[in-house]
Amino acid sequence: MIKIVGDICFSDGYFDVGFGIGSKLKEKYNPFEHLKFDSDDIWIGNLECVISDISKVTGFKKNHFRVPYHNVSALNHFNVYGVANNHVMQHGPEAYNQMLENINRLGSKYVGSVTNKTLKFDHKGYKFAIAVFSQRAESFSEKPLYWSCPDYIELASELSKLLDCKFKIAYMHWGNEFINYPSVEQKKLAHWLIDIGYDLVIGTHSHVLQGFEVYNNKYIFYSLGNFLFNMPTEETRFSAMVNLDIDQGELKVSYDYILIDKECKPAIVTQEKADKKFKFDTLNKKNSFNGDNEVYFRDVFKQLSIYRHKNHRWMLSTLSRHNFKEFLYILRDFIDRRV
Repeated sequence: MIKIVGDICFSDGYFDVGFGIGSKLKEKYNPFEHLKFDSDDIWIGNLECVISDISKVTGFKKNHFRVPYHNVSALNHFNVYGVANNHVMQHGPEAYNQMLENINRLGSKYVGSVTNKTLKFDHKGYKFAIAVFSQRAESFSEKPLYWSCPDYIELASELSKLLDCKFKIAYMHWGNEFINYPSVEQKKLAHWLIDIGYDLVIGTHSHVLQGFEVYNNKYIFYSLGNFLFNMPTEETRFSAMVNLDIDQGELKVSYDYILIDKECKPAIVTQEKADKKFKFDTLNKKNSFNGDNEVYFRDVFKQLSIYRHKNHRWMLSTLSRHNFKEFLYILRDFIDRRV
């Protein structure tokens, strides 16, 4: 079976330096303890941190969204990591290229770089392809080394190279954070990707689960949310995993709900234990939004404000874990980035 998840961060973030996931990994911590890795399965996820021993930045920032190779080398790793998102250039081009080398050292493959925009692989006698790209603005580099903001012509051109594949997946980093439904523009792009020949569209970046729809008999999952991330709010710890199987030559799509526990370990939860407000039955109803951008972004800013206040309370609750100098830096960074 092919298993596709959302955002994966092996490192400390902005507000948990010293006690986040990256720091836990120094102590033989296994974030995937609750998962079963079957040798016949193919696991795919969006790697939203940098695995490198170098960084172009210094001070506290060098530990934001970066984890040394040796901290993750002992883990069971995914078969494929997407490397096109708005954090992978955070530590510079040398760190990004070292990350690609490190992914290979881990026994995994990467896809989404400027030289590896797509990946072909075999599963159960059929040829698959996955195209990985980001539609988010790049903040850390003028020349990102990942597949960044392709236009429609470029996407169609890349698809033309995959015609020998039976099943084609588009896996993208897009949209806005902390809102649980897509914009009209996202829906238009997703529908177009299906129209030109993709068999499945999966999104990431929002850090919360969004709904799915079936368009022309093909699935579109607008965002799978976080799979491995240390964020303080309930909605950022609930997500989904898409399962792909083959039945008589047809692609069969199912899903499992994922809950990240207090130790930042993702686990599958049953339909019965999943919170109704985060389930697809609830979220899918929001996909019908067809309002203008003003209405949509009003909700985006509202949800961002809600997250900001929750994050503020969480930051204050962890004050004792930082020395005074660290806390002043974190507070200033919190104010500057406004999240």
